[in-house]
Amino acid sequence: MRDIDIDNPYYARQWHLHTGFEHVEVDVRSSMRCDEAWSRLAGFGDPLIVVAATDSGCNLDHPAFGGMGKFAGWGYFDGGELRTMGMPGSAAAKMYLPGAHHGTSMCALTSGAVGHSHPLGVAPGCRLLPIRLQTEANRARISEYAMHRILDYVSERADVLLVPWSKLPHFMLSKSVVDRVEELTSSGGRRGSGLVFVCAAGNSNCPIDIDADVAVPYEVVFGGDAQAEPLIKLSKTFRNVLASLPGVLHVSSISSLAQRCHYSCYGPGIDLCAPSSNSRAFRGDALSGLGLTTSTGDPEKPTNRFKGTSGAAALVAGVAALVLSANPGLSALEVCRILQSSASKDLSHTGYDLPPPTSPDAAWDHPLVPRCRRGSFDETGWSPWFGNGKVDALRAVTAAQTWQTTG
Repeated sequence: MRDIDIDNPYYARQWHLHTGFEHVEVDVRSSMRCDEAWSRLAGFGDPLIVVAATDSGCNLDHPAFGGMGKFAGWGYFDGGELRTMGMPGSAAAKMYLPGAHHGTSMCALTSGAVGHSHPLGVAPGCRLLPIRLQTEANRARISEYAMHRILDYVSERADVLLVPWSKLPHFMLSKSVVDRVEELTSSGGRRGSGLVFVCAAGNSNCPIDIDADVAVPYEVVFGGDAQAEPLIKLSKTFRNVLASLPGVLHVSSISSLAQRCHYSCYGPGIDLCAPSSNSRAFRGDALSGLGLTTSTGDPEKPTNRFKGTSGAAALVAGVAALVLSANPGLSALEVCRILQSSASKDLSHTGYDLPPPTSPDAAWDHPLVPRCRRGSFDETGWSPWFGNGKVDALRAVTAAQTWQTTG
């Protein structure tokens, strides 16, 4: 394996990549063991493998990516139309809007390059294809037309599609979009053997796809001003139209202490979990656990506090890219099976202390749906908090190298 710059202070702190960072708020069970996966691969991932990401754009000039060769394509919405790399009138500079850091951070978590004195990604050798969504009042605005344009653009250019946004309590898409997603998971993608969809579960401490017996509080936007009164809504019904589709993975998050992140959505539809930061849902109060270290849109201001199930999903997308690097003959469905079957179940089932009954947060500190109140794994190996377990890069890459495709 090529040398890793172990003197890089950012890599040393990236507890989600290795088990070498000793800290009172780090449990080694939370690490994905990417460093051991790279050793198994004898490299950092295949540059032919491409992860597409739909987010707030990406600073393509950021030194963390090592140059424009990192990008297999890019696109941004302008006036409702998707303008892409190579299209007349398109401009790479419009891929990044100052202050909109989230998309750059996501791309860096997935595939930040080696040797540039910036935080590394899970699959440093693989390439990226970022798409900047239209935003309105700091929220992504995605029409049916935009969804089709995105899917058409990535359909033959990417191997993995990262979807770090969702909608609660009902994430509904038209039948034509759902049909297109199903088609791409089976026969789309750069290799024609399926596109792996990796989706963030959500950050509102609620189910994603369930009929509940009690009204469950949820909040659409993560974080916010801790001094402001949060906008809380209630619902007994939660629907995610993609949650039951093969080839689509929904990712919840665990803290650096290997326990469920307080804000992480849960329940039926959760497939995997991965590391992220921790805080109390709705109020944004910090809880035990370190954040993810990654780049931001500003090259001078990396962060060690990145959070949310979007960050966890970005890490899973990176591991999916490593799995395909290990065995590019795998179909998208096989990649999903490998990630789920190799996931680690050695996690903490410890919940969080309830506040006093008089506290306005009293109803929000534990999952209210009875069948989701515990994180233990059932007889099928599934947990309402963790899905099939925490993604493990070493075990996934090892399984990919020995996988026998049955056709």
